[in-house]
Amino acid sequence: MKNKMLAIGLAAALAVGALAGCGSTPQSSSAQSELKNGLPEKYASGFTVPVINYPPYSIVDESGKVSGFDYDFAKAISDYFGVEFETKNATFEESLLGVSRGAYSWAPAASVTSKRMETYDFVSYFDDAYRLVVKDTAAEIPADPSALCGLSIAEVNGGYTLKYLQDFSKQCTDAGKPPVEIMTFPDQGAIQLAVKSDRVDAAALTIANGSYAAKKGGGLKITGPKFAVTTEGFTLKKGSDLAEPLEKAMNALIADGTYAEILKRYGLEDGAIEKAEVNPDTGE
Repeated sequence: MKNKMLAIGLAAALAVGALAGCGSTPQSSSAQSELKNGLPEKYASGFTVPVINYPPYSIVDESGKVSGFDYDFAKAISDYFGVEFETKNATFEESLLGVSRGAYSWAPAASVTSKRMETYDFVSYFDDAYRLVVKDTAAEIPADPSALCGLSIAEVNGGYTLKYLQDFSKQCTDAGKPPVEIMTFPDQGAIQLAVKSDRVDAAALTIANGSYAAKKGGGLKITGPKFAVTTEGFTLKKGSDLAEPLEKAMNALIADGTYAEILKRYGLEDGAIEKAEVNPDTGE
């Protein structure tokens, strides 16, 4: 009888142990569902980021080598999470469409707008604004937007400044002046070429981009009014589970000085933000 009771007790203990083991399994799975610094496990293979050749955001040289501060941020973010990343060439429009299709983890260098936030999520990372670039032999364009009346101005397909240029054009026609002729091109390289080849009078570029182009001795200079002040963001698919980890990563890079160091490489310290945010208030 004593041996029988001992056997029953041992069986009960084993059953309790088995139940305890079952209870610990979900906790173990949960712990394995995230990688370094809270990155969801689905990103273990790393990130894919489009490169739109928009210096100094992204720069692609003749050999295909990629640099630029968007590239540097992608590397710093990947290092923060302990994963790899790859880049793929794309136009601005293709980069956003690729995010929608799930082909890209995020797309850089997009101005955050309330309209775009209906379709995408954003993580802010840089402040910029727009001016015009013209040939370095051309006359200066005054800072008053009315000076744009009758000019042909190039912009990237789907670009942020289209609504501003259309607004300026309407102000011109309302005042009885010639409209602004707006011409769109696939990318930033194409609009600069349009200026250099006299297809257009000017091109709308961010101050960061226009300054870089002028400093590189490409036969261009910055002129005209400052307009379309913008917060640049990493574009993600709406509802992406990467938004909060990416916000956390950028704020960690701001805190440890990596962010400032990257901007300093390109002389862009004036565009630094104090804090990265998911879907920041654009003030629109």
